[in-house]
Amino acid sequence: MINFNQSKITEEINRLHRVKRFSQRVAIRIIRSLDSTSRKTNTYDTSEREAANVFRKMIKLPHSELLISPLLNKHYVKNDDSNILIIMDQTELTVINHVFGYNIQLSPKTYNVLYEAFVREVEIRRNEMEESFRTNVKHSLKTLITKIDEQI
Repeated sequence: MINFNQSKITEEINRLHRVKRFSQRVAIRIIRSLDSTSRKTNTYDTSEREAANVFRKMIKLPHSELLISPLLNKHYVKNDDSNILIIMDQTELTVINHVFGYNIQLSPKTYNVLYEAFVREVEIRRNEMEESFRTNVKHSLKTLITKIDEQI
């Protein structure tokens, strides 16, 4: 009698688990179909891939200047050694030098990957700058105030 009840309970638990799992799968499919960044695009071509590689390599170069325009939501990578300027917005990556200029359309997924790489590099550089200022502290605040007063 007890084994019969236990098997019914086990069957019911298994059935509930299958229903729950099925509903999770359906919910995930709905969310993915509504999210434009998770879609696999067939338009991901070699020019987008090459431009993304150039962007990633340029932000890693130590002499590249990284700028952000919050009002326009654009990200700039300028390297005077290579004479290259890269401008990234949400839909396009523009690569310019004195000889050529390319406008490459970006998929939302590629934009998100490049945006994250850019922000990560800016944070690394900001931390290094902050740390270098903190390690070079030589004077107290009073000494700093007297130096400023001397300049005025």
